[in-house]
Amino acid sequence: MTYEGFMSDLTDISKKLDECQKILLSLLEQKRSEFPRFYFVSSDELFELLGNSKDPSKVNKHIRKCFEGVNKLKIDNQV
Repeated sequence: MTYEGFMSDLTDISKKLDECQKILLSLLEQKRSEFPRFYFVSSDELFELLGNSKDPSKVNKHIRKCFEGVNKLKIDNQV
């Protein structure tokens, strides 16, 4: 079975992926410039931090890299 235009589609998808990666890296640089402690975590870890910012258990996993001497944050959900 062959697919006409397969290589062309793959090339287009690759270009779009490259554009998305550039946009995401630009976003990370913006976040790092706003909060320089983010320079101490990798891009993958920063994506996880930003994506899970409302889940303290997932944020705590990386907190030691942002703040020396801080191993864990305790966040009360009191309003």
